Amino acid sequence: MNTKKNIKKKEAINLKEYVNISTGELLDSELKSNVSMTLDKVTNKFSISSDEYVIFDADAIYYLAEHLNAADRGKVMLLSNMVKGDCCVLYQRNNHPHTPETLSVTFDMHMQKWYEFVRKMVKKNILSYCVCAPSGYLQKIYMLNPYIARKRKTINCEVSNFFSDITKIGKAPKE
Repeated sequence: MNTKKNIKKKEAINLKEYVNISTGELLDSELKSNVSMTLDKVTNKFSISSDEYVIFDADAIYYLAEHLNAADRGKVMLLSNMVKGDCCVLYQRNNHPHTPETLSVTFDMHMQKWYEFVRKMVKKNILSYCVCAPSGYLQKIYMLNPYIARKRKTINCEVSNFFSDITKIGKAPKE
């Protein structure tokens, strides 16, 4: 009978054991606390995991380039960094969902201009909003289309009721 010996192929990297040779600083002091690194001994490659990384879809970037001006694309990039959770809800730094008021202040826009921007983004299937009561009182929350950008691998299935897959529209040009 053949027995298979379990070999540990991946191990967490102790960031305090590595030094940036350019600065002399420990890798641990240069990375944020919520970043982890794992070494795959078989391939001799490492992977980095962080809650701060934003994943963009390449075809969605083409869609944005074709359908938005540079200023609006910049706003979408900033919005993507505000995404949290499996529903791609836009959150403030204090972990409360953004409201129309907080977003208009964030982008230094009058409320009327913010609402015009939102209507344009909803029409182009980039943003969506709903009224709900996550903290016990009714509030409007905003969601970014997860086919554009997300911070998670898994997305709540209900989000598909709000957005369609724009990556099928924004395919990269054939070279």
